[in-house]
Amino acid sequence: MTTLMTMNIAGAICWLLEIIAVAGHVYTGRDQTTRQSFLLKVFSAAGYVAYAAVLISLYDKITPGAITFLIALILAFLGDTMFGLLPYAYGGSLRKFYGMTEERPAPFFLAASLGFVAYIFSCFLEIVVFLRGMGTDARQYVIFFIILFLIPIVLMFVLGLLSRYRLPDVPTQVFIVALFYALLISALFSATFLYGFWFSSMDYQHGLFIQLGAFLFMLAGILHILRYSATDTYDTPAMRAVSRVIYYMSQMILAGCAFLF
Repeated sequence: MTTLMTMNIAGAICWLLEIIAVAGHVYTGRDQTTRQSFLLKVFSAAGYVAYAAVLISLYDKITPGAITFLIALILAFLGDTMFGLLPYAYGGSLRKFYGMTEERPAPFFLAASLGFVAYIFSCFLEIVVFLRGMGTDARQYVIFFIILFLIPIVLMFVLGLLSRYRLPDVPTQVFIVALFYALLISALFSATFLYGFWFSSMDYQHGLFIQLGAFLFMLAGILHILRYSATDTYDTPAMRAVSRVIYYMSQMILAGCAFLF
């Protein structure tokens, strides 16, 4: 009973600190990225890493799967932090970044590029961990994986048609990054959602919670793509707030799987 209470208290503290950090990040960065909002972004990203590490420690689950998952979250933290340098370094907003006519400072752009690479590896490792977490049962879900993989892509396409969305005038590199990111989050959404479905046979409530995290992660990814590819239309204070809250809450939910592998 004491051990369970300790786990619950530790988890509640992690969630409380994350909510405070995300709220501060959203509030201070409502108009543009400031030093305070960037630092709170770093704390928000560190929050889901710390949550996973606490769960692994408390449940004493020092397994290859758990360690790989923790490494994936650390890479996601690096990606969030380094890629977040773009709007902070270039005038505090994505609009100013795209509108710059002079040469952009190479160090910040390089850091953001490395951050994106780190995030790619993070997603790849998470996909592997979630699929391996199902063991040999994963083979039964190949068709469902493909179907779920296509859902975010089809959803973005349909929403684009309904809103008469047109490809924005952004650099080709940005468009390629957005496209690759869309495919990546689709694959991760598929893997996590299937894992939650598979896990629900053992723990229905926990499995449903994981599926909620997968859905929120997919939704946050779509909102991020809209913000970064069509800044004039979608990079608004409301969109920034919603996308940030959804993203960090989804990461916290998925980080809660750390002791399951």
